[in-house]
Amino acid sequence: MTGSYTPTLLGHAILGLLNQEARSGHAVRKVFEQTAMGHFSSSPGAIYPALRRLSGEALVERVRVPGKPAARASVYRLTRRGRAALRRWLRRPITRDDVIREDTLLLRFAFMAETVSVAEQRRFLEELKVAVDDYAEELEAFRKEHAAGMALAARATFEHGIELYRCHSSWAARTLARLREVS
Repeated sequence: MTGSYTPTLLGHAILGLLNQEARSGHAVRKVFEQTAMGHFSSSPGAIYPALRRLSGEALVERVRVPGKPAARASVYRLTRRGRAALRRWLRRPITRDDVIREDTLLLRFAFMAETVSVAEQRRFLEELKVAVDDYAEELEAFRKEHAAGMALAARATFEHGIELYRCHSSWAARTLARLREVS
């Protein structure tokens, strides 16, 4: 155990899943196979080494489930240290790189309900909206400056990307409004 280990994105995703409930390695793989988290590799060659690393760093622990057949006799669950690592990841400030790779932001938000307060979820969405709007403006300025030299297909594809960021901003605003209604 190094103490300075920072989980990978896959590791954080596993921590988020195990925060919801203890699961076997097989059950973790099934979540990746059957949900929108499918862009992660669900292969044993990715999941089990990640679980071993998390276990070696005392972020998760493997516990035996009494009365289960040998193949399903243990599950992984978060340790106190694992919960702390998950909270640190969820509370990290949003960076420009995060906005460009927005899948990490949506994954972080998806795990917030079980881990951080509604006020922190609102702050996250507020920060997300500002960061996405700023990046969309940056892209729009680039498009305006370079549009004349772009082929139609390239320009249309670039515009599509800008529209997707505007869509993320709109989603953040709507979700933020819904969070304000329930709290």
